[in-house]
Amino acid sequence: METTTMQGYLTPEEASEASIDQTDKALGAVVAMLYGLYLEKRNLRMQLQRTDDDDEIGELEWQLKHIRSEESSLHRLESGLQSRLKVGNV
Repeated sequence: METTTMQGYLTPEEASEASIDQTDKALGAVVAMLYGLYLEKRNLRMQLQRTDDDDEIGELEWQLKHIRSEESSLHRLESGLQSRLKVGNV
């Protein structure tokens, strides 16, 4: 994750002072990262469909597993940022 995309959220102190605009930009960055992972997963699934090599299949499945873990972390961030925006817009 590129640190400049999450500016304002690098420490708890920064996060407590982040503006709605910073929160919106951070949420946009998370969505962009999730989209990038989606494209990567799609590519890996297409590679899985084209191969019969057990070693390659194992490697591709390992990569997919790690992407799912990364996605899970990003979804938690996304949820927190969305909640913060809802609170900030009240």
